[in-house]
Amino acid sequence: MRKSGILSKQYMCRGLFQRGIWFFSSCPEVELETVTVNVSIQDFVADVVSELVFRNMSQVSKETMFIFPLDFNTVVHTFYATMGDTRIEAMVLEKEEAQQLCKATSGVENLTYLQDQGDLWGPVFACFLGNLPPNREVTISLCYVQELTLQPDGAAQFCWPRELFPSRKYINWISLEEETSKSLHFGICLRSGHGVSHIAVNSSHTPLQYIAPDQTSAEVSLKLPPWMQDDLNFLVYYRGSPSLSAVVERRDPKASPGSLLGDTVVMVTLMPNIPDTVPNPGQFGEFLFLMDRSLFQDAQNTLLFLLKSLPLGCYFNIYSFGATFKAFYPQSVEYTQESMDNAVGSISSICPDLGGCDLLGLLRFIYSTPLLHGHPRQ
Repeated sequence: MRKSGILSKQYMCRGLFQRGIWFFSSCPEVELETVTVNVSIQDFVADVVSELVFRNMSQVSKETMFIFPLDFNTVVHTFYATMGDTRIEAMVLEKEEAQQLCKATSGVENLTYLQDQGDLWGPVFACFLGNLPPNREVTISLCYVQELTLQPDGAAQFCWPRELFPSRKYINWISLEEETSKSLHFGICLRSGHGVSHIAVNSSHTPLQYIAPDQTSAEVSLKLPPWMQDDLNFLVYYRGSPSLSAVVERRDPKASPGSLLGDTVVMVTLMPNIPDTVPNPGQFGEFLFLMDRSLFQDAQNTLLFLLKSLPLGCYFNIYSFGATFKAFYPQSVEYTQESMDNAVGSISSICPDLGGCDLLGLLRFIYSTPLLHGHPRQ
């Protein structure tokens, strides 16, 4: 899949927002009236086509914007908003092209304003929509492709933000279902060559209906949004044991070759059957990580990945160096869940250091420390 960034916080702002003086706050006067979502899930890839209709219920115009969170598995490929005779359509650009465009236009003001907001965490898809007059609607069309996460029990997980469901105004479930049927149209189509086994949804839904005799495709629709403050959590289970699969996303014929949507993309899913083994501490070595604090921002994610990939039973230590050098531990410690969690927490406290590079002093210190018997140093 094409990368879009990494979420840094669990809480994300999403939906239609009012531009305030100091911060973005959700706009209660602008209500989400109807939601139409069609999700096509093939194995571990979801293609989402959604249409959201908001209405300004207040007596004054509201300056609004649309915010949708992204993670590294999500790519927005189509967005447009319709407000009366005005249509706002997004251009899908590479990151470098978008940055150059923002610098060359007034969009840099909005970009800077977004970056200054403390309640927006991680990468988001955002679009300023301008003023929404009283009692007027804005229709938002959002389409994206998402790689679904694989759960420990083998299910593919799809989520939809709770803020992008119509608000509930009734307690009576019968009246609620009748009212919701007018404002919510949420259909999910499932396809897999392995066959669709069953689903688990934290919301009222229609029975799973197979539309192929071999049960390789099925359909389901939501009756009600999730209860209270829950996002939609949709789990789909496939038949048979996990195996190799590939999904092809065809290129957009309207896009130029080499652009974001101009090339065909293939996603290969590998789910090997790894047997449980009992680690033998005597077989593993001592791993020492050296981090240049002047390059900390670029190396942080790599260090986290390497640290979480160490074998159980080994020993490790982390040294950071700049004008001086520091060790996480006085001596290497055994790699356990607790020591790994402590190290991950300490990595975030490292401060960049552009004052120097005492690598030679660090190497002399490391080579002067005794080796651990039976644990070759790496």
